[in-house]
Amino acid sequence: MLDCGAFSAWRRGEVIDLPAYIEFVKRHEHLLDCYVALDVIPGSLGRAPGSLKRPRTVAEVKVSGAQSYANLQAMKNAGLRQAIPTFHQGEELCWLERMLRDGESYIGLSPAKNMSWDIQQPWLDRIFAILTDRAGNPLVKTHGFGIASVDFLKRYPRRGGARRPALQPRSLNASEREVWEWLIAARQPIKWSRPKLYFSTQNDKQWKRALAAVGARHHLLSYWHLKERPGVLASYVNG
Repeated sequence: MLDCGAFSAWRRGEVIDLPAYIEFVKRHEHLLDCYVALDVIPGSLGRAPGSLKRPRTVAEVKVSGAQSYANLQAMKNAGLRQAIPTFHQGEELCWLERMLRDGESYIGLSPAKNMSWDIQQPWLDRIFAILTDRAGNPLVKTHGFGIASVDFLKRYPRRGGARRPALQPRSLNASEREVWEWLIAARQPIKWSRPKLYFSTQNDKQWKRALAAVGARHHLLSYWHLKERPGVLASYVNG
C-alpha cells in the first residue's frame, strides 16, 4: 500500500506536488496493492514551543474537504481509478456521503492528529456507526490512518468482526442516519476471515526481513520517503 505522505508533509508545513505524485503512482502502479489519493489535512500540528493544541476551524475543514475531493478526481481523471479517498475528522459529512454515492468501496479515515484520543474516539464511533450494519459488519473497506492502539484496533471493524454495542446507528443525528439508511439499502456487508494489517517501514531491507519473518505480508510505504529515491520501491518489492 502506498500512502501519499500528506501527514509527513503536514507535520513539516510543506505541500506535496499533485502532478508529481500522479506520475510516480502511474509509473509504479504495477507494484502496488493499493494507493491513497493525495489528501489535504486541515489545521496545523500546533506543537511549536509554548503553543497549545487547537481545534480545526470551520474554514480549514471546508478547504481540506473540497481540495481532497478535487485531488481524488484529478487522480481518477489521470487514469488512477483505484485511488483511496480520505475523510478527516471535522470535515462536513457531505464529503463522506459523496464518496459513498460515488461508489467508493475503500475509504481512509483520519482522526485529528493534533487532538487527544478522548476527542478522536467519539468521532470514530460515529463514523463507524455509519459504515457498519446493525450486526457490526462493515459496508465498505476502511483504512485507519494513525490508528495503531491495540484497543482501537479491537474496537473498530475495519476488516470484519463485531463492534461494541455503543456503536449503534440510533445514536446518529438526522443527517448521519440518512446516510446510514441509504448505505444499508445500497450495500451488502463485507466479510473477511481475518484482518488485513499494513506495517509501516522506512524502506529498510532489515525491517522488511523482520516483518516477513513474522508473516507481515502487507507493508505500508510512504511517497514522502520514496519521492527523492528513484528505484527504491521496485527494489523493496522485488527483494
